[in-house]
Amino acid sequence: MIHIDIIIPSFNLPEYLSPCLNSILRNSDSDELNRVIVINNGTPESLLGFPSHPKVKLYQQEKNLGWEGGLKMGLAVSEAPFVIFMNDDTFIPRASHEWLDSMLRLFKSEHVGAVGPTSNCVMGGQAMGAFFDGDVIESPFLVGFCVMLRREALDKAGGVDDTLPNHGDDIDFSIRLRKSGYKLLIDRNTFVFHHGFKTGERVMGAYWNSMEMQDKTNHSLIRKHGLREVLATLVLPKYGVYTNGL
Repeated sequence: MIHIDIIIPSFNLPEYLSPCLNSILRNSDSDELNRVIVINNGTPESLLGFPSHPKVKLYQQEKNLGWEGGLKMGLAVSEAPFVIFMNDDTFIPRASHEWLDSMLRLFKSEHVGAVGPTSNCVMGGQAMGAFFDGDVIESPFLVGFCVMLRREALDKAGGVDDTLPNHGDDIDFSIRLRKSGYKLLIDRNTFVFHHGFKTGERVMGAYWNSMEMQDKTNHSLIRKHGLREVLATLVLPKYGVYTNGL
């Protein structure tokens, strides 16, 4: 039996975390789901309404590890062959009841390293309004608000880099997965609702997603991968989709 662990770092956001978890449990009756691993970077008191369920495992942190640190902690306690990185302000609607099975089916080829759903709040080819022919699209990058990864591929590509500033980790691992020979796919049949920016705006205020923040992230990615690689990743000329301010 194939197993999936869902890793959710969270920071003092009970009003979104609890509905997120409940929506996962309601729409994950598949035997493939192993555990939902919650890395709580906030206070224990922030877990108001936290659902008690045998498949939900909480790891309380003594300090805020941040998004990437939370992912690394989740990976350290996960032994599943597939993992999902997921924001705590997401929600699985009833119409996406088969979201796990739908994305997992796209891993039939060993060359697929990651699969992402569509959403109302996401950039690039995963956006609801992006026009595509077909239900499955190969993409140069996937956004980490909700992404299913082959653990073997992620490890081969070097795991999660927590040295990048603020955000950009998803663009980074997308580049590294492709360089390792893996494909990234968008499942246009799966939709995950994303409230968007709830932790970033609360913690960083106006700086979050500002031009200054985007420039800092872009420069960090360019220093690591080179301008040509970053442009080839973030510019999608076939579909006319341009992202991340480049």
